[in-house]
Amino acid sequence: MSQPNFPIIDPPLTRDGSINEIIASIAAEELSLSHILNAEGEKLQYVLGTLPGLGESADIEDVLDVNKSVQRTLDEITQQQLLLGAKLSAALDAPVFTGPTGAIGPAGATGAIGAAGVTGPTGATGPTGPNGPNPTATAGFAANTAGSSVSVALGGTPIPLPSAQLFSADITPNAGNTVFTVATAGRYRLSYHVNTTVALLMGSRLVINGVNNTASTIAPVLSVSSFENEIVVNLPANSTISLQLYPIVLAGAAVLLGGGAGASLMIVRLDDGSPVRAPTQDYETEIADE
Repeated sequence: MSQPNFPIIDPPLTRDGSINEIIASIAAEELSLSHILNAEGEKLQYVLGTLPGLGESADIEDVLDVNKSVQRTLDEITQQQLLLGAKLSAALDAPVFTGPTGAIGPAGATGAIGAAGVTGPTGATGPTGPNGPNPTATAGFAANTAGSSVSVALGGTPIPLPSAQLFSADITPNAGNTVFTVATAGRYRLSYHVNTTVALLMGSRLVINGVNNTASTIAPVLSVSSFENEIVVNLPANSTISLQLYPIVLAGAAVLLGGGAGASLMIVRLDDGSPVRAPTQDYETEIADE
């Protein structure tokens, strides 16, 4: 039996290039999951009659069957999200090694002195470009794996995240592990998920600098046991972030899943938040100089 042949990669991947490929693959998987979540949301809208095309109104059994199907899909996506979060954390923490300095090559021959050329016109100095993004400078992750019980008040209750904490130096939690302060301003990707032991008629959201963030809010029309969302937002320096459950109708208690990620929050800085502008050139000055 012949031995397996592995393809030759040319040029060879470097360690830092391989890490970038891994991060790119995680981003592609995250995009795929977002499309799946959108499809599941449209499935619920269809059976509830909020999308056109339904011949007749669905009965309660149809609604419950679709809800179970969506719940199973969300559970599987939650597990995949946990794997992607762990993979991203490992990739961001992976060290990049510098190889040894190679030997100094021989000196080249001295070239002949060329004739003096004609001094050309000066074209104008362009503007300074923006700083490149540094997505790995600020990042953080925290979870709750203890199966905590959260008493959800009418105005909403922050979820403590004391487990599996991994933060860069400019992200700090408060004493209760419910509020996380981000010292560095920039554009951030914020993602979270919450898993409860039973389905509840409650919603979830991020509270940023004391204000409920609408884009991060999940307000289900039926009882669910899994909540997750992701947003990109500009944060000023020393912003505060907390993950919150709130009641849709009545206050109550929520019990998080134990022995795993009952709740988690991920914070990743994408760039400094500056708008990207195309370079300009002073063509009138250039023509005048010529």
